[in-house]
Amino acid sequence: MGLFHNYEGIVTRIRRGDRDFIPNAETTIMPGDRLRVIAPRENLSAISKYIGDSYHEASEFNILTFGLGLALGIALGTVVVTLPMGIGIFEIGPVAGCLVAALILGALGRTGPLTWYLPYSASMSLRQLGLVVFLSCAGIKAGALLHSAPINLSALFAGACITPVASLVTIVMARMIAGKLWPFIGGVLSGLQTQPAVLGFAVGRCGNDRVEAGYTAVFPLSMLLKIVFVQIFFIGYAHLLQ
Repeated sequence: MGLFHNYEGIVTRIRRGDRDFIPNAETTIMPGDRLRVIAPRENLSAISKYIGDSYHEASEFNILTFGLGLALGIALGTVVVTLPMGIGIFEIGPVAGCLVAALILGALGRTGPLTWYLPYSASMSLRQLGLVVFLSCAGIKAGALLHSAPINLSALFAGACITPVASLVTIVMARMIAGKLWPFIGGVLSGLQTQPAVLGFAVGRCGNDRVEAGYTAVFPLSMLLKIVFVQIFFIGYAHLLQ
């Protein structure tokens, strides 16, 4: 940044969201970061103008890059892959496609003049809005069929047993293999179930960025395996009926 050379200023801390850390020469400043700077009093105004001190601008996101990311994710989700041995075909869908595209673009960070990062405040707002819309759509769709859906107690009991068993096995394996902290494991459980509602609950309880890290690490593979295994089970069930 040339802050010390031009303004005799030193960045002592960076506040990103709710987390403070000490930067080094390799630290990348993200949109929405708040910098703590030590400098001569007469240079503070120039430093503020140079870095930027507008909450309004720090909260806005680039509509162009946001739209491009969504378009790439939706396009990726419509790609149809043919599985070997006549198992069938599958597509990951627009949700998983957008997540995979976001992981790739987030790793790139910047492509020429295009910045793929979202400001922290905008990211939090969009996350909450997306979760509310998702739960609303899921509830409306399920509620319309609730009065006519047959109640299978054995299926409900099987689901009630499978979910905690799979979660406990995941917790044990994560602790044995990776030894990660509990917020990360909470994100892994959310990704294992491919369920944004569980992710929202884990984030609300932990209040930690490691939850999202665990979720994004597991969600794409879990979604892929779920799509593949469901088709395998259907094919096996069809053969049994024959």
